[in-house]
Amino acid sequence: MGICFQFPIILLFLINFGFIDRKDLTKKRLWVYLGIFILTMFFPVDSILTDALLSLPLIFLFELTLILSKVVVRKQSK
Repeated sequence: MGICFQFPIILLFLINFGFIDRKDLTKKRLWVYLGIFILTMFFPVDSILTDALLSLPLIFLFELTLILSKVVVRKQSK
């Protein structure tokens, strides 16, 4: 699970260097949510409620990454 929390940092770098477009990620937001939920299902827990609770911090970090990338790109364009 600790490796999953490094994903937003890597994603932020990929957006800043232009490998991934932020607008494409916002369009495919539901697919990212589904991928996060499927990823948390592979962790050894017993219930779907626990899987959903494990996916919430990752979804929050993904949204925070999108907001931070918007701010950084705006500062770079000035």
